[in-house]
Amino acid sequence: TAPAVTPRTAPLDDGASMSSSAIRRVILLGAPGVGKGTYTRHISPVLGLEPIVVGDLVRREVREQTPTGRAIADAARRGDLVPDNVVLDLLLDHMRKRDLLDGGYILDGLPRNSMQAQAVDEILRPDLALHLTMDEGIMLSKMTARRLGPEDQVYNLAYIRKGDWDMPPLLPEPTRWDEACGALFCAHGTELKPNALVECPQCTAGLITREDDAPDVCRHRVEMYKRASKPLVDHYTHIRLDFEIDNGVKQCLPRLLGALDKFRRTAVPGRKGAPRVASRL
Repeated sequence: TAPAVTPRTAPLDDGASMSSSAIRRVILLGAPGVGKGTYTRHISPVLGLEPIVVGDLVRREVREQTPTGRAIADAARRGDLVPDNVVLDLLLDHMRKRDLLDGGYILDGLPRNSMQAQAVDEILRPDLALHLTMDEGIMLSKMTARRLGPEDQVYNLAYIRKGDWDMPPLLPEPTRWDEACGALFCAHGTELKPNALVECPQCTAGLITREDDAPDVCRHRVEMYKRASKPLVDHYTHIRLDFEIDNGVKQCLPRLLGALDKFRRTAVPGRKGAPRVASRL
């Protein structure tokens, strides 16, 4: 049976803190929609690191209609990558203001190609490249069901139950599993059908779809990533930890934290920012 689902805002029990870990500079690799933002939010407090979501920096520029935001708005609507020099300038400006250039961060959204990787290596000297993967069909289903609420809070209307997958939707209010009838219900009493989008008007009120989450744009973004990913992933072999997302956060997070702890304990000691040997899954 499916477990009860906690509210989006409720913290998961992530176990003991790894804040004393030598892992201080983390970059996330993975296709759009794989869950980088979700796992960044969960593992950053465990590692004692500040999350940096490059997509949020870009969207803020667009929303505030700054000169930079206007220049990148068209590319974002098409699902194309923001030009390297623009996104690097945004990132470095943010990190300088937050005093993060010497470490203490987990970076979601950069690098996305080999050229960006060279700049990231030179300036940021990452300790760990966490590479997340997921079944492409599931990933596209999640991407097209993603919605934004107030203050860009991310939700997801897809209820995925296929094979071993049991991923309830992420809604503004908690869902409830009814053991008697074997069904999942939203906070307003609507039964949520597996492998379908949530249709409750109260749950979806005020939620919007990002322009780059339209189905055709999602497929374009994934194809772009697939073309660029192999050299990028290979580039970080020396500090890479591969992890497959094969179920919901409740099922995957404990395994991911265990893999991170193993990486921390087995990494070869070296000078600050030196390559380390990853614990591969």
